[in-house]
Amino acid sequence: MKTAVIITTRNRPQLFMRAMQSVFDTSDATVYCVVDHDEEMMGDYGNIVAGFQTTWHPVQMLIHPESGSSPKGIDWAWRQIDFDMVMTMGDDSVIRTKGWDGIAWSMLEKDPLMMISSNDGRGRKKLENNICKR
Repeated sequence: MKTAVIITTRNRPQLFMRAMQSVFDTSDATVYCVVDHDEEMMGDYGNIVAGFQTTWHPVQMLIHPESGSSPKGIDWAWRQIDFDMVMTMGDDSVIRTKGWDGIAWSMLEKDPLMMISSNDGRGRKKLENNICKR
């Protein structure tokens, strides 16, 4: 079963790198970096992604054909990838729950329809509280 994390980002490659590292530190997920086609710091993102691809970390950069819209970027990105479960997050998020993907998979077996959202930093919550069921 494949887990994907879509991280939308714009003009903040250092925050993206921190967010991506937190995914790798806590899960076995593949990261998809979504940037707009007119991103001013495209080269910086390309260097970060290339640097991580030389290790065991699975990461890909997707270039969104429109500009300035994270919701549209997420909607576009998940249609471009092959996955069994996906989580979306912004570049300013940091995941701290080790094994969150395994927790989510065990919950998904019980209820096949759910949405995973990362904590936005406005308080500490357990992962179970960030998984929305129908």
